[in-house]
Amino acid sequence: MSEPVSQNPYDAPRSDVGLGDLPGRGAPKAWTAWEALLFGFKLTFRRPIAIAAGLIFAALCTAMALAQYVLLALTMLGARERLHAPDEAGYYIGFYFGLCFFSQLLVLPLQAYLIFGLLRLSLALARGRDAGLEQLLATTHFAKFLGAYLIFYVVVSVGVSFCFAPGVFVFVAFAPFALLICDSRAGALASFSAAWDLTQGHRWNLLLYFLLCIPAILAGSLALCVGIFVVLPAICQGFCFAYLKMCGEEPVGLP
Repeated sequence: MSEPVSQNPYDAPRSDVGLGDLPGRGAPKAWTAWEALLFGFKLTFRRPIAIAAGLIFAALCTAMALAQYVLLALTMLGARERLHAPDEAGYYIGFYFGLCFFSQLLVLPLQAYLIFGLLRLSLALARGRDAGLEQLLATTHFAKFLGAYLIFYVVVSVGVSFCFAPGVFVFVAFAPFALLICDSRAGALASFSAAWDLTQGHRWNLLLYFLLCIPAILAGSLALCVGIFVVLPAICQGFCFAYLKMCGEEPVGLP
């Protein structure tokens, strides 16, 4: 007799998970990109913790970027006087690109941790649950998320670099992998196959949603970057709205 499938979405993920095995998954519900983005902004304004999370996320990301650029600038300033020597110019140029690569390797896990926490917080809010900074700082399943995030980052980056369209397609088709792991519905590798199945029939909607996010981010940046504190959590809330609809679950974050 086969073991019954648990309906608790917070149970430990199964290694053989597929679309039909997703705990708590029902029939997908219809949704639109505009509806998702509108839900995200409404929920963000009604739940101050979302704006606080956006402020923390944006501040830490900015600090990491500044630290990275300062390190690179100091390195190049130290090498500037030697660049006039032809035999040493190639060495310092190679050193610069090597430093860029390794500094990015150090930053990626920190970025992944912040994204992981923001998604967990957003998912709890979209379900109408009480949420606090403990979700933003949680580490449960983060190792799985980090492994999957690095794979996703590399594949999308390569796809966008060599041919833009394949990179965008991969991003849209597999983007829910992150929420599947945050939601304890799939492990690192299984999350990709589950995301592929989950987005079938919804990929045009997801693409339109991410396209709508671009002007929202630009508008937030133009407002002295203050708007980013609202835009980032709103985008995450909207993404969680779409994810819950695709899973057959009705978002209840708004009364």
